[in-house]
Amino acid sequence: MKTVFVIALIGAACAFPKVTENPQFKRIYVDPLKPISEKVIPRIINGREAIPHSIPYQAYIIVTGENGRWLCSGSLISPNYVLTAAHCVIDGVSAEVYLGSHNILQPESTRVIVTSYNLTAHKDYGELFISNDIGLIKLPTPVELDEDVNVVSLPGLTAYTNYEGRNARVSGWGLTIGGGTTSQVLMEVNSTVISNDLCNSYYGIVEESQICLSGVGGVGPCNGDSGGPLVLGNEQIGITSYGVLGCPPDYPSGFTRIASYLDWIEQHTDLKF
Repeated sequence: MKTVFVIALIGAACAFPKVTENPQFKRIYVDPLKPISEKVIPRIINGREAIPHSIPYQAYIIVTGENGRWLCSGSLISPNYVLTAAHCVIDGVSAEVYLGSHNILQPESTRVIVTSYNLTAHKDYGELFISNDIGLIKLPTPVELDEDVNVVSLPGLTAYTNYEGRNARVSGWGLTIGGGTTSQVLMEVNSTVISNDLCNSYYGIVEESQICLSGVGGVGPCNGDSGGPLVLGNEQIGITSYGVLGCPPDYPSGFTRIASYLDWIEQHTDLKF
């Protein structure tokens, strides 16, 4: 079966702060090798509301490009840099980054909003096979760290990187049901990391530099969650990258494996591993 890859832009269903027109979602979809069930289960999707400000590195991002604006997520990895997906920044000119947020539609004293014009995508990012889907946003000035805005830990160079069978968490403000509406509060969900071989039986394009999260039970990321963190314990191991159109249940989600890009992150940020 031929696999088709597209970037789909789906109109947002609600207003956002400081936005004069609703941004769209930028999300990569993969036509799976297996037929899609018609049953649709809410994903984060089927998640839960995060304890407010319990994920202090989570970033909500509005990217502006020549052809419109779109929503993504990211993670603060140093006072100067936000980590996200390449497909979130590849066509962007600027990014409005919200840190310290929980309810994105209400004023919050913890919120910090920063606009950056320094967006970097991996030079070998490939849309066809969704390879090297990693990007960075450099903040114009360092953000002040506190309990509500803080950095996430990344794997070390000698880190254990076979996470198969382990329970990991993904979070974001994306759609809570495929084709539905976004969440105004930060949501999170836990699921199991599956083998790349199993994931490849669904998609046929999974690389060693990727991680897949099981979709069993209808849980996982959806539109608006792209670029967000996949975390094991207190360590970010992945970046939300791709899934199936409509976010149907029981299909895995693909993530960029951070441990495969530590050299790249070191070369393009102020971090040293």
